[in-house]
Amino acid sequence: MGEQGTGAPAVSVTVVGGFLGAGKTTLLNHLLRHAADRRLGVIVNDFGSINVDAGLMVGVCGDMVELSNGCICCSIQNDLVDGLRRLLEMPSPPEHVIIEASGVSDPRRVAATLEQRVPADVAVIDAVVVVVDAEAHLSMSRRERIVAGGPIAAADVLVLNKVDQVDAASLDALEARLRRSTRRARILRASHGRVTPTLLLGVGAFDPEQSLGGEPMRVHVHEAGQGAGDGDAPRGGHEHHDHQDHASAYWTWSFRTARPFSARRLRKAIDGLPDAVVRAKGSIHLASHPDTRAVMHVVGRRAELCLDEPWGERSPTTELVLIGHGPPPRPEQLEPLFRGCEVDPGEGGPAQAVMRWVRRVLPTREAG
Repeated sequence: MGEQGTGAPAVSVTVVGGFLGAGKTTLLNHLLRHAADRRLGVIVNDFGSINVDAGLMVGVCGDMVELSNGCICCSIQNDLVDGLRRLLEMPSPPEHVIIEASGVSDPRRVAATLEQRVPADVAVIDAVVVVVDAEAHLSMSRRERIVAGGPIAAADVLVLNKVDQVDAASLDALEARLRRSTRRARILRASHGRVTPTLLLGVGAFDPEQSLGGEPMRVHVHEAGQGAGDGDAPRGGHEHHDHQDHASAYWTWSFRTARPFSARRLRKAIDGLPDAVVRAKGSIHLASHPDTRAVMHVVGRRAELCLDEPWGERSPTTELVLIGHGPPPRPEQLEPLFRGCEVDPGEGGPAQAVMRWVRRVLPTREAG
């Protein structure tokens, strides 16, 4: 990581992992909003996209995002260590760094990379935090349990999120099962990622022997053909990671357009997605609410579209990312679904400020 010896104390690093849609970004935003006077640095590696609440953002320069509370966010696609170095070389470096791993990556690999490549007097790992979607975990397929199981076993702190969506008996049974998988981790229950920051930051819970033991789970992720919007060239390409026979294969597909969307048509499009899609998220430019950004989240069969922050000086734009497993669909299977959501300004009809529903399509599940 370059020269050391600045005399400054080593920065503490918290690695946040968890399966697709577990609520990692929601937790991250909560921590940022309640950071008090602590200056945080954030590294996001979620398929190359920064996904921080609009209300926290005050400036963007390349892959660095300045946040209104004095924190800073960095999006990385390849070199984790370089992203950390850039944060620490800033004029006002962070006091604590949070790394949000992608939903199909293993936080043990992140921890291993830092342990191996960053001197201990520069950065030390404080804890590996793993977020679990309580409701989704109860109905996971065998493939999903394999991918999620490794990070859970390596957790120093386990955040059992969305507990408000599970009855008490099921929640107690799930917590007992998770405790058998991660005997040493502290388990915290939460709704909407609301966890007191002092329970996650500066806890000194990292156990290298526990987190780095065994063979990390590896998955194969690549980008399917990207949806281009309004004359833009398709973004991205194919990104390959090492994988093993027992690992899952995931793909991503993105779509961008400046034309407004009909909320009613968007719901129809989401219901018509291939059953291999396990996650979808993005910012939506709704014709019915042209001055306010809407945010969409799809996790399994659950879908939600709700209003967020005013667009402000930003140009209203719809940006979507789909994540799925198995053979990636052809772009012509996905692009028409979202092109059909586009309407002229002022059209689209009224829309509710918050819309939640259960998708008609049941995502593919493996037996066992």
